[in-house]
Amino acid sequence: MYSLKFGTFTFDDHYVFNDIDLTDLPIRTSSQVITGRDGRIIWKRLYDSRTVTIGGVMIGDTASDYQTAWRNLINAFAIGDGSSKTLEITLSNGDVRYIDCKTISLPVIQEEEGKAYEGDFQVVVSAENPYYRGAYTTVTIYAASVSGFPVSTVVPTPLGGKATNTVTIDITGEYGSYPSYTINPGITNPRVTNQTTGIHAGENNEYNQYFNGTYFRLQTGNNNIVFTGADVAGASLELTYANQYISV
Repeated sequence: MYSLKFGTFTFDDHYVFNDIDLTDLPIRTSSQVITGRDGRIIWKRLYDSRTVTIGGVMIGDTASDYQTAWRNLINAFAIGDGSSKTLEITLSNGDVRYIDCKTISLPVIQEEEGKAYEGDFQVVVSAENPYYRGAYTTVTIYAASVSGFPVSTVVPTPLGGKATNTVTIDITGEYGSYPSYTINPGITNPRVTNQTTGIHAGENNEYNQYFNGTYFRLQTGNNNIVFTGADVAGASLELTYANQYISV
């Protein structure tokens, strides 16, 4: 069985699950000439947004205790401003999966006559990114200063840091991961290269000081990432990624 947390709300002993659907993953098929989210991807199976349904029985020891549990559930899954919250799922083996969701309807609570401190509940949330993920990992790579075509070189050890402009990232999930980058401090013509795939990002003067973003995908298995540039002055790259999974 799972233990669940949604944002800051934890499903504690007041909530007993009897219906959890974490597997609803619709398939879309793009066809003909479609613009928008499918672009020029024609006749290809694509995953749609994922819907997660959580149902069970809400129980209180007293009327006040039950009303507190009722109120906490309503507040946790209020539609609010439409911002996403993270659904955290801890599996029976201790592994944890995360997925960012939005509430798409208010919780449904059904109470029966004769059951003073008990009611059935159901909540439904939707995730635009259909993949579950593991915890985020951040690695730091120090830049090597080069002229011309960037190559892997040895750089001096920064004070309090480990000197490397290359790191190997092993993606163990079921699908590749798109990392986010933060480069700091100033650097001219930064270039981030995945030597395993040959794909790179950067080498644009508009990134002389800082740039953040998501560029190429880390493939499943090993990825050798190299960070190079000119006038590096101790610049470093923080690369944050998480393994992705089709199911929990």
